[in-house]
Amino acid sequence: MTREEIILSRIKRDGVGLEIGAGCAPIAPKKQGFHVHVLDHCDKNALIKKYRPHGINVENIEEVDFVWDGRPYVEFIGRPTPTTGIERRLFLRANRNH
Repeated sequence: MTREEIILSRIKRDGVGLEIGAGCAPIAPKKQGFHVHVLDHCDKNALIKKYRPHGINVENIEEVDFVWDGRPYVEFIGRPTPTTGIERRLFLRANRNH
C-alpha cells in the first residue's frame, strides 16, 4: 500500500475534516469527494506561483479555506481538537512536518 492508501484507509470519506499544509499534494482532495477544509500558509494562487516554476503539477492544488496567520490551530479554527479521522491524521501529518 502507498502512504496515501494507508492514511485514507483509516478515514471516513463522508466525515468533515481539515487538511493542514496540503500544498500541491493533498491527501484527501475535495475533487475526490472528501469533505475537508484546507489550511495553508497562503492562498491557492500563491501556492500555484510557488510550485509552478519547479515543474510541479499545480492542477492538484486545492482551494484554501484558511490562510494561517500564526495563531495556534485551536484559536484559528475555533475548535478545541481535531474530531474526525481526517482531521486527526492530517493534523498529525502537518505537525510532524514542522
